[in-house]
Amino acid sequence: MLENNRWGDRHADTCIFDNGYEVGWTWDKTWPSKHPIYPEIIYGWKPWMDHSTTDKLPRKISETQKLIIELNYTSTATSYSWYNALIDIWIVRSSHPTPETITDEIGIFLETHGYFMERQKNKSLREGYEIVEVNGTTFIYVERRAFKWRFHKFYLVGDIPKKFDVMPLIRYLGLSGDLYIASVEFGNEIYMGKGLTIVRQYHVRLWTP
Repeated sequence: MLENNRWGDRHADTCIFDNGYEVGWTWDKTWPSKHPIYPEIIYGWKPWMDHSTTDKLPRKISETQKLIIELNYTSTATSYSWYNALIDIWIVRSSHPTPETITDEIGIFLETHGYFMERQKNKSLREGYEIVEVNGTTFIYVERRAFKWRFHKFYLVGDIPKKFDVMPLIRYLGLSGDLYIASVEFGNEIYMGKGLTIVRQYHVRLWTP
């Protein structure tokens, strides 16, 4: 499911598109805001929705052996843009997700661009971080509180892999197997700027024990 998701700035101009062989979005956000907009692709049951886009999710962590994401995208933006490329995963305590059931949010930051994004990242790292390596891919990990849940940030180091399994990251966090993976989302968090993202491939595949 494609969503404009202007939650951080209702005045921003976003436009999602699907031309039959690729999807994406444009954005034009004139002024910075406290929270970003997040045009995105949703796979699963986002806690603010009333249904799932697939019968594969939600699924208990203990019932998920692999969760492989295949991703091929490009983003272009003006030089003054503040944005990132983010895979966002919601963890909940119920098979019927709502905002009240959220326990954890896992953010995998593939890219960060612009002064504000780099300042935000560096501030997090100054407060302490860990290095996590999974199948030859390295991440910088920090944990923060976000609203009423834990926010786990994994900043990618190096090139963006075309395909990777996120279950080792979830297991690294030591989360209860009785919690549910609700949704796996990909988009751009945008605080300011103008740009275009084209997604040529976004596949999420699950393996059960």
